[in-house]
Amino acid sequence: MHPEWRKRRFFELHLAWLVQGPRGYERLFKVNPYSLYETREEALEAARRLLKERLDQDPRVGRGKAPVLLSEEDRARFLALLEGGRALLPLDRYALWGEVAEVEERLLHRAPFGDPRNVLHSLQGLPVRVVSRVMCKSLCTGGIPLLKHLLQHLLHLREPL
Repeated sequence: MHPEWRKRRFFELHLAWLVQGPRGYERLFKVNPYSLYETREEALEAARRLLKERLDQDPRVGRGKAPVLLSEEDRARFLALLEGGRALLPLDRYALWGEVAEVEERLLHRAPFGDPRNVLHSLQGLPVRVVSRVMCKSLCTGGIPLLKHLLQHLLHLREPL
């Protein structure tokens, strides 16, 4: 297996505003977009940079505005909690939640078709079926019954699922 296809460990940073609801805190909006970092320190540094600014939602994620402005003391306390892995900072009826989670990801790697690093070369010697664009679109709109039919077709199952 080519090294670029293997799963690797990363650290994912999540920051979100929560609002107090009838059953506890509920997510108001996520602050930052999906983000992976090679080390925990890089993820914490990204959190420090984000906390220096107003914690509005990143325009790539949405248009939410921070319901509460953080004081310097709140920022320091939140960062201290986040260094432990997770942080919840209650602020009146809102709360700021953060997490630095260790995840395993297989990054998408693009390479020219003839390049041996192209992920299609990992399928060499295996029986492969190509699903048409129409079938994929139907699958997206057809739901579970269509998914079962597709799996049955792809796996050559004799009995219905």
